[in-house]
Amino acid sequence: MFGKFSIINAFAFGRLTLAYTRGLLSFLSPDEIKGILAHEFGHLNYGHPAGSLVSAITNLPITILINGFLAILRHIEADPSSGPTNMASRGFVKLFELTLQLLPATFNLILMATSRSNEYKADKFAYDIGYGQHLTTSLYQLRNMEAGSKRMKIKNLKSTHPYLDDRIIRLENMGCR
Repeated sequence: MFGKFSIINAFAFGRLTLAYTRGLLSFLSPDEIKGILAHEFGHLNYGHPAGSLVSAITNLPITILINGFLAILRHIEADPSSGPTNMASRGFVKLFELTLQLLPATFNLILMATSRSNEYKADKFAYDIGYGQHLTTSLYQLRNMEAGSKRMKIKNLKSTHPYLDDRIIRLENMGCR
């Protein structure tokens, strides 16, 4: 739609690093860029990138461990030499297996909810340091570029960012119009 460098994005990572794309520089005004960068400085200020990295890193071994337990359970259940299997023990194994399968999904939902909450905190940071109006204007621009499409509710649960409209409304309620 906008050419070779059309992705409009900025993000914070590590402890002191911000990155932004050429698309951001090409399609947003200097004031809108300031608003976006103020938001990203908010993430750095609150340590969000480091927290997200720790969460993602700890989630991986837990998922591997759970999948290992699931493999053992399936092996025991399938092995006729593992002893008598009655309905109660099979039911317990199935319930335990279901619980283990739901844990990684639950962890991911919590991570995504935390990430969306962090977006609101970074927006508030931008507002507090005087760039709330610039951020609001940039969010309007981004919303217009994506044609105001709303994600389905289930997709929103898996998203790291809240709806742009929700962020805009919060900023406007703070006084950014």
